[in-house]
Amino acid sequence: MSPKIFTILLMLIPTCLYYGVFDPLYNGATGVVWTPEHTIPSLQAQNVGYANALNQVTEVQRQAKKLNDDYEAVPLEVKEKTAIMLSSGLDQLKLINEVKAITDKAGIAISGLSVKQDQRYINKYLGAYDISFSTKARYPVFKELMENFEKNLRFFNINTISIKRPENSGVNESGVIFDKEVLSASVSFRVYYIK
Repeated sequence: MSPKIFTILLMLIPTCLYYGVFDPLYNGATGVVWTPEHTIPSLQAQNVGYANALNQVTEVQRQAKKLNDDYEAVPLEVKEKTAIMLSSGLDQLKLINEVKAITDKAGIAISGLSVKQDQRYINKYLGAYDISFSTKARYPVFKELMENFEKNLRFFNINTISIKRPENSGVNESGVIFDKEVLSASVSFRVYYIK
């Protein structure tokens, strides 16, 4: 082989290697031999991201262990009460029975009990039910009823309370005598639950 051809080959081989192999590998361009899926700088950036994530793993594990230890430190009675206050899987029938049990405990008859899911308050974590009813009772008995709702483990958030005293005397239009001390009350609550 002549020295001129050898010199030309020595110049062409590195040039072909550069444009056919190394430049596509570095820039991601189409090469003669192959087209790489990723460029070297993108792989280096990905490597730095993985290294940072691995460096944070110990911190995340430490925080998860601390949260788990804090949860395990909570007594079982408190966990059970919390599950009742903000329960998951709450349905209308369960709420109706619970409201009736509370009103029965106070010795009050209720009418117009309505339990509806509040469509305005729904998000992906929490839902709400609106509960409303009306009743007639003397004030001390009605006050006891409200205290029963307040002392209940489930969180009944009061929306409205409307109390009215009868306007006419102790006799209504049909001639029936009624108690002038009895109040007409309408109550509405909102109860939240976890989805």
